[in-house]
Amino acid sequence: MNANPGTTTEARSVTALKHLDMQKLYAFKVADLRGLPIGELSVSNRFIIYVNGREVSVSSETSVAAAMMMANQSCRKSVRGELRGPFCGMGICMECRAEVNGIPHQRTCQLQCVPGMAVVTE
Repeated sequence: MNANPGTTTEARSVTALKHLDMQKLYAFKVADLRGLPIGELSVSNRFIIYVNGREVSVSSETSVAAAMMMANQSCRKSVRGELRGPFCGMGICMECRAEVNGIPHQRTCQLQCVPGMAVVTE
């Protein structure tokens, strides 16, 4: 019997499935960032938001953090002046903070874009 449960065939299969799901998610996100229509996303449900005054065409499924990356804008600067961007993607690390519609320190990875939204980075 194998003493290490992490190396069983079943454990390797579960790990492989999780990896495959992450690859699909990554492919979806990359295509969305490039503005490509995916599945039911189409040009008709796209709208404009503003990131540091730049117009960015997004869909309602796009997070504000993704829109900031599409605009090639960092989220904020660290205390040492280093540019920061989204890290965890689930609102825990606070690296994606920006001012959204006049409200400072919003976790942009947790916000979906809405038409006319104004995002200002630090």
